[in-house]
Amino acid sequence: MLSISIPPRVITFLGSIPITNGVIAAFTTSLLLIIFALIVRRNLGIVPSRLQAAVEQVVEYFDIQLTSAFGSKKEARKFLPLIVTLILFIGLANQLSLLPLLFQITYEGEPLMRLSTSDLNQTLSLALVVLGLAHVLAFAFSPLKHLGNFIKIAPLIHARSLRDVGFAF
Repeated sequence: MLSISIPPRVITFLGSIPITNGVIAAFTTSLLLIIFALIVRRNLGIVPSRLQAAVEQVVEYFDIQLTSAFGSKKEARKFLPLIVTLILFIGLANQLSLLPLLFQITYEGEPLMRLSTSDLNQTLSLALVVLGLAHVLAFAFSPLKHLGNFIKIAPLIHARSLRDVGFAF
């Protein structure tokens, strides 16, 4: 029978760290991505196979998108692995529910896995990482312009009296 719960179920402990069913699903997602990367790497060749050609198309698509976003190919290539890995992880984590019988495996009557993206802890932590990364990148590329989005200095400079300062914002 389907059992719905908001907090993730703790399956076991690793020392004092609780291992929940969402964490097990996240480890499974990571393991599948690592296995896929090793398979692709092992079969690399001068004449690309179908799998290599498909992976090259995906990487080239993200390279083009990031180059247009960052403005230079050099800057885009720095962050390409991180951004593609985040997208692949989130996409695969959401698609794991399509694998038959994977989420019907139980341990002591509790489901062993749960979609890792249905766990609010992982969703919030990924959102915080992406948000923090966006601010760090924006500050690294253009610190004054990025700070200018939060602190408006130009109206203060153009104000002629204290009365104008109130209308500057």
